Amino acid sequence: NKSAKEFLELLSDGFSEEELLLSTMQGLIASEITIKRHEAGLSQKEFAKLVGVTQGLVSKWEAGDNNYTLSTLVKISKVLNIGTSKGKRRERQNH
Repeated sequence: NKSAKEFLELLSDGFSEEELLLSTMQGLIASEITIKRHEAGLSQKEFAKLVGVTQGLVSKWEAGDNNYTLSTLVKISKVLNIGTSKGKRRERQNH
């Protein structure tokens, strides 16, 4: 749809390529956390307790309103059983 494309171009006007990439990555991480948490059958409060943070912070993560430290991403991936690229390479080698 041409009008939707034009609208998105207007929204992104004034943002650097780096800012747009950061926003995209934050959105992808946020949606992955939300999806995996739901698949695990965890509430935000239960998930927060397992990761060692507040429910409010989990809410910010899922809204894409927060930057993550590497150690936080590792904790999240462990709790939600999200494989690392090393683990995925091993999986591919075994198939």
